[in-house]
Amino acid sequence: MRTSQVPITGRPQCYGHMLTVAPDLSRRRELTNINKTETIAFLALRPVHTVVMTSFIRDNGIENSLNQGKFFGYRNEQRELEGVAPIGHTTLVEAQIDAALKALAFTVMSNDVFLDGERASHVEPVLE
Repeated sequence: MRTSQVPITGRPQCYGHMLTVAPDLSRRRELTNINKTETIAFLALRPVHTVVMTSFIRDNGIENSLNQGKFFGYRNEQRELEGVAPIGHTTLVEAQIDAALKALAFTVMSNDVFLDGERASHVEPVLE
């Protein structure tokens, strides 16, 4: 992940020695079973890379405790999916653009996802 050098103005976030600007999270939303068809269609664009996520959804639906996490999506201005990620016990990300990847990765690193009433375990940033 490329980090941006920014002046102190703006919304900097500090992870260890890196200073980055928080991504636009307004386009990130938790997905529900209503989004199942759209999500499967998005994941079908790269079926080999997304077979695990697709299997979770086909077997359990999007909202199911068997997934041991929550599915999040990132949408463009036309409200089309540009990124999907199950975040929880297993965290995977499929993103078409850098902004989607950054927003979904930030969701994992910010540790603001709750599973069954408890905060997800802390994940150390692995992207550079």
